[in-house]
Amino acid sequence: TNGQIKIAEGTMYPILYKLQDKGYISDRQVKVGKRQTRVYYHLEPAGKEYLSQLTHDYYQMIDAIQAVLGP
Repeated sequence: TNGQIKIAEGTMYPILYKLQDKGYISDRQVKVGKRQTRVYYHLEPAGKEYLSQLTHDYYQMIDAIQAVLGP
């Protein structure tokens, strides 16, 4: 986003957990170092469908806004 959008950790993780609970993403934990664990997230097929629907809804909203504001 080139710094346009900033998301705090306290906001991001609850969203990730909800997406995971709904089966849209999965995670893989990899131990790095002696104590640290790195988490990698993967978009599942259900998540790809959900993303497609969100994208469709987004573009419909943009079209509606442009119709209201004019050319």
